[in-house]
Amino acid sequence: MSMNQSTQAYQNRRACIKARKKWTIAISFFNCAYSKSSSLKMQSSKQQQQQQRQQIQNLGLATRAIHAGQRPEENNFQAIVTPIVTSVTFKQNEPGAQRGPLNSLRSNPTRESLEDVLSSLENCKYAVTTASGRCAIQAVVQLLKNGDQMIVGQDQFVGNDKKCREIINRQGIQVEAVDLNILRSWKELSSKIRDLNCLISMFQLILIETPAGPQLRLTDIEQVVKIARKKQKGDGAGQRILVAVDNTTQTPVTQRPLDLGADISITSLTRYMNGHNDVIMGSITTNDDEIEKRLRELQETTGIIPSPFDCNLVERGLKTLTIRLEQIERSTLKIAKQLEQNQQVEKVLCPGLNSHPQNELQKRQCRGTTGLLSLIVKGNGDIAKRVLKNLKLIQLGEFSGGCESSACIPALSTLANWTQEERNNAGAQDNLIQISIGLEDTNDLLQDLEQALKGGRN
Repeated sequence: MSMNQSTQAYQNRRACIKARKKWTIAISFFNCAYSKSSSLKMQSSKQQQQQQRQQIQNLGLATRAIHAGQRPEENNFQAIVTPIVTSVTFKQNEPGAQRGPLNSLRSNPTRESLEDVLSSLENCKYAVTTASGRCAIQAVVQLLKNGDQMIVGQDQFVGNDKKCREIINRQGIQVEAVDLNILRSWKELSSKIRDLNCLISMFQLILIETPAGPQLRLTDIEQVVKIARKKQKGDGAGQRILVAVDNTTQTPVTQRPLDLGADISITSLTRYMNGHNDVIMGSITTNDDEIEKRLRELQETTGIIPSPFDCNLVERGLKTLTIRLEQIERSTLKIAKQLEQNQQVEKVLCPGLNSHPQNELQKRQCRGTTGLLSLIVKGNGDIAKRVLKNLKLIQLGEFSGGCESSACIPALSTLANWTQEERNNAGAQDNLIQISIGLEDTNDLLQDLEQALKGGRN
């Protein structure tokens, strides 16, 4: 290579280096500007979301069920139905600079949209979704630590199911099932506890389900909260007693536990909230910042998140929640009143009936009644079995909260693995049939029940 060629090559390399530096500076400037722009857009978007939420919260429940969580301006096609985002990971603007979620385990747009709707319906700050209703209950139990104790109603699955109880006990948490339906004071509550060791230390959690069990017994949420707060200020000063309510059978349409003073509301979205018998999911709602933080940590670290597809199905179901429950309530009350006159029925249990022993509490605590009712047929368990076998329209199965009506004998199905003493305490008689009213024509359901009851005597 000649001297001139060598000099030319050197100059070319220098020119390339200079050009590369210019491009690097330009790209860095662009990325910085884009990052700042994205950050400003995100801040603006969050402010708009907050303003939108405040505006929607002033609207009716049916409107919020449709529009809360909807952000069409944020998706590429302005879709008015929340898109199903299946991506596991999300692109970074630059190393360490995340425009959206880090991954779907931590956050997912479809899941966020559903949680926004749920928090709006519950009239609260936070909603955390889980893979099932039982996951939701287990997540709440995880708020406790080894050595803590919790109280549940004697009608509840958590306190009486052997496997569920064993799992909780293995975490070092003691579960005590008591009658929470007629509590008046902490002294009365203490007198109902069989294990005297429970009285030595303070309970950290009271878990309520209302209505609960085959008898559809109610618990006065405000009274339990009052007892817990009073005890917390007294002997338990400095120790917090959480009050959590399983609101599955009522839903926020007819009962809002957080408005009644509870710390946590738990719902199996599988039932009425989704309403189509095609999703298993749960949710936890709260106004407490610390509880929400710990639940988010559990949601991420234990991986109990629902899939985007299931979130989309539940959000779709919520759009018709209010009209579905209105129809279910009308049918339930009409059928319950008619069956009270049936000669084959000994007793009808439905919180919405004036004959229910806790009907006054139902009126004070709820805005309507559930779609569950229980029949105690005249005779023994064999007659109850024949009644179920004679049903032609109503499906044999446990409470689903779906469009299809179902019926079962709790003593032989949902409570089959309970001890006889536990079933007796819950009022699960062999001749008690529990019915979940769906969306079929009311007269068709009534005719099916009447012919089945008549055939059960033959």
